[in-house]
Amino acid sequence: MITQHLPVRPQVAEMSPAAGVLVPRQMATTAPGPVADLLTVGRWCQAGRPSSRGGGRRLECAMTDRSVTIYEVLPPREGCPGRESWRRDAIARLRFEDESGSWSLHWPSGRQFRRDPEIAETTDVRVLLSVVDSEPCAA
Repeated sequence: MITQHLPVRPQVAEMSPAAGVLVPRQMATTAPGPVADLLTVGRWCQAGRPSSRGGGRRLECAMTDRSVTIYEVLPPREGCPGRESWRRDAIARLRFEDESGSWSLHWPSGRQFRRDPEIAETTDVRVLLSVVDSEPCAA
């Protein structure tokens, strides 16, 4: 069973019994395609990136009805100012575009996310996950 660390409000998400991943209630009842994609992203986060497996690092994802934000979570480090507690850094956001039925990739830029103009929208969320996985600056 997959266990996710998803900071999603209970009234917004519900558990998918098959995968143990929280998905937004609106999507669980109205959009079977995106739900399957959300489960794919949840499993990908649970598996972790090879570069994020060492030193207690892990991946988490937070889901809304139209997006998934992927975070790298770093453990506390003694002797490092500002690292006395767990640190959670956003590394990417995948957004579902209702009109096209596809996903787009966005990178963090300050307090916002900006769409990657070089990566085309796709209906296969695994394509975007492979881009995130291969991006050295996303870890």
